Amino acid sequence: MTTTEMPSHTHEVIDNGHSHSYTNNTNDQGVNTLTTQDSAADNADLPTTTGTSTTGITIAAAGSGQAFDIIIYCKYIYLCITLNFNLKIFLILILLLI
Repeated sequence: MTTTEMPSHTHEVIDNGHSHSYTNNTNDQGVNTLTTQDSAADNADLPTTTGTSTTGITIAAAGSGQAFDIIIYCKYIYLCITLNFNLKIFLILILLLI
């Protein structure tokens, strides 16, 4: 059976999105005086997260539902059953002749 002979179907993708955490240090202000160059930090680091984003992944449908010939498979199964039956008869005859 090929892909086109399979019934048309889809697969589900679950993408709940994701975000990232980071610390925003923009509250520290630089101070320049005649004798020092330092930061007048208010020590208020702002933990925050980025917005939630998704990947946008999609999966196309597969299969077309086209017909396929099962006679080939039936002939194969019939051949296997027949050979197995004939093999059993052959072995029994050999055992009877010994």
